[in-house]
Amino acid sequence: MKSKLICLLNILILISFIMYPQVYKGKGKMRGTVLDEENNPVKGVKVKLYCLRAKAGFTVKTNKKGIWKAYFIRGGQWHIDFNKEGYFPKMITSGVVKEHSSKPLVHDVVLKKIKGETVSKDIIKDIEKSNTLYGEQKYDEALEILKKTVNKFPDIFILYKNIGNCYFQKQDYDNAIKNYLIVLENDMIEKIKNYLNELKNDKDNTDTIEKIKNYLIELKNDKDNTDMIEKIGNCYSNKGDTKKALEWYGKIDSSKIKDPVVLYNIGIFNYNANNSKNAVEFFKRAIAIDNKYPDAHYYLGLSYLGLGKIKESIEIFKKYLEIDKDSARSTEVRGLIKELGGSVK
Repeated sequence: MKSKLICLLNILILISFIMYPQVYKGKGKMRGTVLDEENNPVKGVKVKLYCLRAKAGFTVKTNKKGIWKAYFIRGGQWHIDFNKEGYFPKMITSGVVKEHSSKPLVHDVVLKKIKGETVSKDIIKDIEKSNTLYGEQKYDEALEILKKTVNKFPDIFILYKNIGNCYFQKQDYDNAIKNYLIVLENDMIEKIKNYLNELKNDKDNTDTIEKIKNYLIELKNDKDNTDMIEKIGNCYSNKGDTKKALEWYGKIDSSKIKDPVVLYNIGIFNYNANNSKNAVEFFKRAIAIDNKYPDAHYYLGLSYLGLGKIKESIEIFKKYLEIDKDSARSTEVRGLIKELGGSVK
């Protein structure tokens, strides 16, 4: 009887997996390490991963070495939240390239400690609630909580990033930029303070003014704030201000951009500027992250055409038709393939 019951339970479990598949599953991989400001691993951090395409996700925890892993996940954009009591929460966005499953995407993050147990609990509770509302697209409600939290704890500048994200989703790009800039400016101030403290302990105080000047020049060209700079560039892009968007995107080490939409936008800027060679590279990278991105395929085909690469153009246009078979553009693409000497099924 007992063995029959166990067998029945196993069947029920199997049926539940068939009926409710994990839609975020795929061939991609991510992993990373969470450290504190003193470079020590942080154990027990909740790492919540959410797939934007699947509208589903899961949570893992860091081990005693601060390591977390998320294997066999689908390609595309993911939101990743890092939370642990006593630390400022952190959220990043990542693009998973499922074709490159042999090489996990690595995300190493540093969590800053919060001073004061009561403050810590209040902040985490508020931020988790606002993150939930943000995920439910209740941006006004999320903003209300975040603004109250900022009023209580004005020195927690990272909250302005979350506020900026809410404004961005509301398409209020001017307010989004305003809040992203607060994060950037205060990060710069913190770096200057830390550098001046280092100089205090420097036994060799010769040429101090020159050292500070050189450091400020380095700071001006600092590319560590890729996420904020990218977000500001996205705001200007969505506003239609191409010049300002390119100015901000130009501050980023392009190899660090993992958002297919950003890569696509930069590709479009290059395409419109008749720089087909650069456009090709950005469209290819966007497709590597999201291989079902129809617009990126379409403009990659046109960019190849601009470079006189007919064979490559036909090949990409055919891949486009695998994604989009029935739209007005698909009719246009079929016509282009035929004009270029290709065949369409």
